Amino acid sequence: MTTGTPLERAMEKFNTLLRRHALTVGACLVVGLLSYYFVFTNKLLNLDELSGLFKKGESISSGRWALWLSSFIFPDASMPWINGMLSLFMLTGTVLLVEELFELRNPLTKLLLAGLMIAFPSQIITFSYMFTCAPYALALLCAAASVYAFIRGGRVGALLSALLLAFSLGIYQAYIAFAASLYLVYIIKLILDGEAEEKAIVLKGLACIGALLLGLVFYYVINKLTMLATGTVYNSYADASMQKDISSVLHGLRVAYTAFLGYFYRGYYHLAATPFSQLVHTLCALVAGLLLLCWMLRCEKRGRAALLLFCLALLPLAVNCLYVVSSLRHSLMLYSFTAVYVLACVCMESFSGRWQGIARDVLSLSMALIIACNVFYANRLYLKMKLEYENAYSFYQGLVTRIKSTPGYTEDSMVVITGDAHNLIPESEIDTSDIVGIMEGLINVYSRSDFITYYIGFTPPPVNWDEWSCSGGQELIETMPEYPYEGSVLKNGEFIIVRLG
Repeated sequence: MTTGTPLERAMEKFNTLLRRHALTVGACLVVGLLSYYFVFTNKLLNLDELSGLFKKGESISSGRWALWLSSFIFPDASMPWINGMLSLFMLTGTVLLVEELFELRNPLTKLLLAGLMIAFPSQIITFSYMFTCAPYALALLCAAASVYAFIRGGRVGALLSALLLAFSLGIYQAYIAFAASLYLVYIIKLILDGEAEEKAIVLKGLACIGALLLGLVFYYVINKLTMLATGTVYNSYADASMQKDISSVLHGLRVAYTAFLGYFYRGYYHLAATPFSQLVHTLCALVAGLLLLCWMLRCEKRGRAALLLFCLALLPLAVNCLYVVSSLRHSLMLYSFTAVYVLACVCMESFSGRWQGIARDVLSLSMALIIACNVFYANRLYLKMKLEYENAYSFYQGLVTRIKSTPGYTEDSMVVITGDAHNLIPESEIDTSDIVGIMEGLINVYSRSDFITYYIGFTPPPVNWDEWSCSGGQELIETMPEYPYEGSVLKNGEFIIVRLG
């Protein structure tokens, strides 16, 4: 009989749980620190990070009411080590829920899945948004918990599942695809296990769709009420991302399938981060596909084999279901692709036999190589961010020195900087031009003021634009050379004018 206070009993249960999952927890922490220690211990920047140092960014106006609520859980301060480690702990919880949901028991399988889900390119890029990474990790945990609650929790679990999913979507709507993909892989596992009848599996699948829809309804109602209560409307970014007509929806449906194939052989959105990773991903998919094909050919129940084929055909749509309703497409949204790894792990534990053993070894080696690729890829991207920051800091420190040394400059001078500074770091060394969050240009018109204020320590008075329009400064800019040439920084009335390019 268990004795002690409620807290002591809770700690005893936690200790038992930790011993049971020690291998997975250890793998998550080791792979996590190998991948993210650099970004956790350096203040790396992207465009949004510069303006989000002390806030969560756009929340209610982007339909992210729970992101606003997360400020009561996570401080509005972009703290790399604290936010990073909190995220890593919550990601570890997500991995544990997935392993429990799919009843993975092989230690090697659990190690591989942990590494694949922790060091995944979508998460690598999420850590470039350090100011929101902890709420996003919480959203992933809630999405996984919603699936777990519905599958394991009975009637009470269904309601809890809808609330958890609504909260997850209230932080980041893209994680609906993660939940949908887990549901689909779970149905595939039921088919492979062979215990449930086909009718029961179909009914379970329909129930999973109902759970997703109920979570969406909860999210939509809460979102609508929140926007009405605060008098908020969708911002231009959120409004432009929504599919507006049937043709755009059909186009999104087509892209959901073409992009899924492109992840493997074209490197779309860097989910297979390098050409070698694309090759290994393709090998992994072919071997897993061969295992599933052999199962279908040997299956005595044709209806069951057809049901498996149908579910496999739905997998690209489940992974990319957000494409049907949104025109935004980038790697930050695609954590749902990790369900492909979950399916590969399910295949590894569902088949036995001599040649199946060889296939399992090939899958294991392939997934281990993918993890290694992602670990190196993460550190390479963070090195790029570090170099870009160092270059930007040096450039703008020199620029501010030039401004202050301009004849006639005073502390009351208003500073107008026009144009962009290009090529602060050679693009050919580490090309990230198509990766949202780690783009080539750290500093532009949108981010420059915050960078100069927070990192250079220079805060000139706000520009009086009415006075500027009467100063003739705009016409003067046309005659000025580009920085750093003589005459690219000059005094005009109450203004210091800088022409970068």
